[in-house]
Amino acid sequence: MSKECSVPDRFVRIPGLNKVNQQQSEQDNHMTNEYNASSIKILSKAEADERFGFALADSMAERYPHLNREFVLSLVEACKWSGDDAEQVTLYYATHKREGVSPSEECREAHQQVLRDRRSKQWRSE
Repeated sequence: MSKECSVPDRFVRIPGLNKVNQQQSEQDNHMTNEYNASSIKILSKAEADERFGFALADSMAERYPHLNREFVLSLVEACKWSGDDAEQVTLYYATHKREGVSPSEECREAHQQVLRDRRSKQWRSE
């Protein structure tokens, strides 16, 4: 037996949302219909770091081998949420708080939440 879910109008009618969804659908269709070898782009290390948090975390873990890679990855994720500069915040922790930019309160809270979420996932998987 399936139940229908009724969503209040205030959540459904967001100005411009349907247009954005329609544009995204058109882009998705365009990408899937015309994907070929020329669609593949090799990114430079800097471009990969900018686009993908895990690549940036790997780069910084190589630069600061005394920091745990998972710790750096969690910092990068928290910085993406808070808008802080991940390289400066990592430098702050890597140099024992002597250099770099101290993380904002929002970044610290996001980092704590990321760590809690990871611990929770780890406990559930065991």
